[in-house]
Amino acid sequence: MTPQMHAGLRALINRFYREEITEEEWALLQVHMAYCGSCEKEFAERKADVITTRLDRAAREGKEARRSSN
Repeated sequence: MTPQMHAGLRALINRFYREEITEEEWALLQVHMAYCGSCEKEFAERKADVITTRLDRAAREGKEARRSSN
């Protein structure tokens, strides 16, 4: 695999979390991650970051909703 191809597949990780990826690209990324430990690791790290961010946002929104209902 060329460095350019790898960079393109790695860029799909960011696009996946921005929900800008096609089903075909998702399939390619999954196959790639099955053989590329560094991309698999980056995907997992981004997943953890996204989950944390969404949980933090939900907690803030919950606090704001409780404050406005008082």
